[in-house]
Amino acid sequence: MGKLMVIMALIGAFFLGGSPAALGETIDLFDIQIDLQTDSSFVVTETIIYEFGSNFKHGIYRDIPLQHHRDVDTGYGQIKGAYNVRLHVLGVGNEHGHPRPFKVIRQGEGVRIRIGSPNTTVTGTQVYKIRYVVQRAINYFEEWDEFYWNATGHQWKVPIRKAQVKVFLPGKNAAPLVKAANFVGYLGSVDSVLATEHPGSSYELSTENLAPSQGVTLVLALQKGQLQEPGQRQKLMWFLADNIILLIALGLPLLILLLMGLLYWHRGRDPESQLPIMVQYEAPKDLSPAEVGTLLDEVAHTSDIVSTVLDLAARGYIKIKEIETTTLLFFTNTDYEFIKDKEADDQLSKFEKSFLSHLLGGKQSQKLSALKNKFFVHLSGLQEELYAALVRKKMFPRKPNSVRTSYAVVTSILIVLLGVLLTFVGIHLNQESHVPFVFISCALSIGIAILFSRVMPRKSLQGSQALRYCQGFK
Repeated sequence: MGKLMVIMALIGAFFLGGSPAALGETIDLFDIQIDLQTDSSFVVTETIIYEFGSNFKHGIYRDIPLQHHRDVDTGYGQIKGAYNVRLHVLGVGNEHGHPRPFKVIRQGEGVRIRIGSPNTTVTGTQVYKIRYVVQRAINYFEEWDEFYWNATGHQWKVPIRKAQVKVFLPGKNAAPLVKAANFVGYLGSVDSVLATEHPGSSYELSTENLAPSQGVTLVLALQKGQLQEPGQRQKLMWFLADNIILLIALGLPLLILLLMGLLYWHRGRDPESQLPIMVQYEAPKDLSPAEVGTLLDEVAHTSDIVSTVLDLAARGYIKIKEIETTTLLFFTNTDYEFIKDKEADDQLSKFEKSFLSHLLGGKQSQKLSALKNKFFVHLSGLQEELYAALVRKKMFPRKPNSVRTSYAVVTSILIVLLGVLLTFVGIHLNQESHVPFVFISCALSIGIAILFSRVMPRKSLQGSQALRYCQGFK
């Protein structure tokens, strides 16, 4: 029967996931000594007597919360943002002062001190001495300066048999505390224990039998003048470091707007665009109506392409015949027939030859109604040929549609890559709460880049002169 109970206990421990509390691990003593400095920093020395029992483990974790979201004093005013307490581990050792291996890891809204080696196991009673310095944990009010510190943390998965905390006040002749409080229990608890203040010297308390996830928090109000408040420059540097991802996200659209504006000014403006427009009385001789329409706004619209029908008719290549047919009762339907009148020759550009070929479809004549839902498939190809025709005539150094696409695609890819980089950096810097602003910022920035890409096609000097001539003829 006894053997069966042992087996059942082992099975139970297995299904409990091997949690420290389930395996009988405890913290027999958690002693915390806090030495407040006049520069508002404080040095913490923790002595943890950890009982592993018969379990073999690599070591322990010490989790310390550091990040808060609150009104932050930047040194030049209050701004809502992330507020990170600074912590630097000075060392970890045992009761004899011999160093223990450790690694500090950013995790969640704090740090995790991983104590122990993956190549070594420990068992029984172990003593861990952790020493670290903390900055930016003091709150400054008009009437007093507040020391607020979660001394033990609430992340322990094992019970704490005894916890004792002692805070040494700053300076040799420290003033008595304005007031003091402590909170013992689960996070958010308002329960407290009896504490002792030694005026001008220290404040200490002791408590026993804390359950897993219970802890001790201290709040001490010190008289003004006991602690030196950090200067404006230091506060600003801390604020920038804590909110750098948010600040970059907020500034990215403005930066893209500025960069695209500079690109347009140096690479997108037409030469001599500021010169006056002279009135003209004759249509441009070397440009077709479709080319003129595209030159005006740098886009080959469907209306520009369709205008070629009338131009071909005016030049004698086709005739346009109006056809009226009677439908139901007295209702009539008007259609148009395009009739070839002259073969395409060298007087037509490549674009015009292609247009005429698609219009007639190799026939002598073609009705407009027959082109419905068929001609549109040729529009993209005709647009490309129209852009190419303007490049051949030296109106543009590059096809306008290619310029727009290049700027839109390249800038969008660069912004997305920057967004990915900012996301990873934000996670690494423990600024995950700012990552959604990165997504919004990148979307706005891409929109700005795409809008600017529409005006980036640049005409040549000859094209700019031709544009002014066309505008004068209108």
